[in-house]
Amino acid sequence: MVEREGLPQVYGLLCTRCGACVATCPPSALEMTPQGPEVAAPERCEGCGLCEEACPVDAIVCEFAIVW
Repeated sequence: MVEREGLPQVYGLLCTRCGACVATCPPSALEMTPQGPEVAAPERCEGCGLCEEACPVDAIVCEFAIVW
């Protein structure tokens, strides 16, 4: 797993490559690759967390900082 701050993190060892996260991503920031889903367009990621919710095996974690 390569961490990029503020973006969904995909844990490849848990991922079953079902594609639910890619299909759910409203701005199409995620893309399915042979290694699994990755944030191919980080500038499009809205931080909505829908990809995390869609993952049936909890292989995606969205850790966003809330700044007041």
